[in-house]
Amino acid sequence: MCTSFDTLNCDSSENKVYGSATQPTFHFDEAVAPAIAALEQQFPEEYKRYYAAYAADIQDAALAQREYLNNPMNYIGTKEQSDSAKFSRIRVGACDADTSFSISMALALKLANAGKPVDYALVWEKPHCEADYTRELYDWIESICN
Repeated sequence: MCTSFDTLNCDSSENKVYGSATQPTFHFDEAVAPAIAALEQQFPEEYKRYYAAYAADIQDAALAQREYLNNPMNYIGTKEQSDSAKFSRIRVGACDADTSFSISMALALKLANAGKPVDYALVWEKPHCEADYTRELYDWIESICN
């Protein structure tokens, strides 16, 4: 099993997203604890090292609420009370090894289906976080302000 964003040591940026005032990082992937438990006999030391933290964190009652609040899909085009930007610009690198571009495309489609103007582009040969060009961003901001 690949733990992806919810790292075994609970030290990724994503683990920090789900942290609380009393615990700065949280495990959030409900599939990892059962996978670790299934490997207990084969890897007892790793089981001892990781299972308890995963099992405890995913049982935290407030975690589900933090996960819900962090998901913009719960608010776009729904009856939830929320404010959103009038315009959206999304740029994703075609060489992004961190996130599938289908995630950003789903966000762009949800915004468009909710009647929100969205400027979406998949930028060729750019990795994660390098897909927006400063001058183009400034031009886009200027175009919506005029």
